[in-house]
Amino acid sequence: MHYITLRGNTYHYRRRIPHQLKYLINMTYYFRTLSKDLRLAEMLAVNINAVFDELLASSSLGFKPDISKLGITSKNNEASAIETFLTAVKRSDDALKTTTMHMQILIHLLPKDISKTTANNIDNITSTLRELPKRNIQKYKLLSIKEVIKINVPTSDKLAPRGVNAYLKTLKSFLHFCYKRNYIEKQFDIVLVKSDVGSRAERTAVDINTIEELITSAKTVELQSAYRLLYLTGMRVSEAYKCKITVVDSIKCFDLRDTNVKLKTKNSYRLIPVHESISDAEVMLGHLRSLNLEYIAKQCSSTLSKNVKSGTLYSLRHSFATHLASQGVEPYLISELMGHKQETMTLSRYIKGFPIAVLKRAVDTLSSLSDTKGIILCYRQ
Repeated sequence: MHYITLRGNTYHYRRRIPHQLKYLINMTYYFRTLSKDLRLAEMLAVNINAVFDELLASSSLGFKPDISKLGITSKNNEASAIETFLTAVKRSDDALKTTTMHMQILIHLLPKDISKTTANNIDNITSTLRELPKRNIQKYKLLSIKEVIKINVPTSDKLAPRGVNAYLKTLKSFLHFCYKRNYIEKQFDIVLVKSDVGSRAERTAVDINTIEELITSAKTVELQSAYRLLYLTGMRVSEAYKCKITVVDSIKCFDLRDTNVKLKTKNSYRLIPVHESISDAEVMLGHLRSLNLEYIAKQCSSTLSKNVKSGTLYSLRHSFATHLASQGVEPYLISELMGHKQETMTLSRYIKGFPIAVLKRAVDTLSSLSDTKGIILCYRQ
């Protein structure tokens, strides 16, 4: 029967939208999955044809056709495709949050009629993404998406290649979804961007001597405290502004369990035992919070760049993980302390609620010594 197509072992209905209905339905084709059984598929196709006949008859008589009978609305094709993409594909809460954030940007870069997407569009989108700022920089958070896309962003503020590639992977997934649903007629080859320094170098772990120099050369006690705290906890700097200090099973901890506070992922909600060398966690935390986040990051990058090609404030967090691993701490404990997703469901279910004393012992494999000039860190032998 006309309009029935076979993909794999399933029959589908595929029909070009009649020109009389184009002003209501901004898409090239109407597409519906029918059945694996040909006879049932033909019966369903007859019903859909009857609906189209009714809509065309209404249009010819001067009435506005009720396209909701086709199970669609008069939204533009772009919005309809994105809405379906976000709701039809099963994702975890974190994945949905990330995908939605990506699509909020991409919707401003894609053609309003998805069916008109071209390879040039994809190239232009890639170029635009490479000029976008990192989403964690405060001054850009106050701008609308349209404003962010238009402004000139300093190189130091731009998305790293891995950030650009995260958007491109979402775009690839979205366009593949559109192809399967017949919103577009062909698939596109989306090439990920390459990093000049490599993904591991972008997250450089620095050696202990470099950390010593960073801390002792800090301009103020507050900045020393900030560096020391971030290294000895592995916290993201944004988390240090949001955590509390509590005592759990007689062990003092940096507490990030409050679900009313927005953190990066659901795995970020955790406890981090206070390192044995920190005698006054409240004071140290107060020192860090007295400083502007961007100031801490800028001072850290400025100092590290003298010794490390791509050192940033994130290097302290990465060093925390790397140094714990070098001390023989199990990977699943490091993941727990850093708020990373566990590699397997079994580990994830086992680790949640891991005895705080075990986490405490892991943190304390890093030791620190104080002198009158600042903070000297070394490993326990």
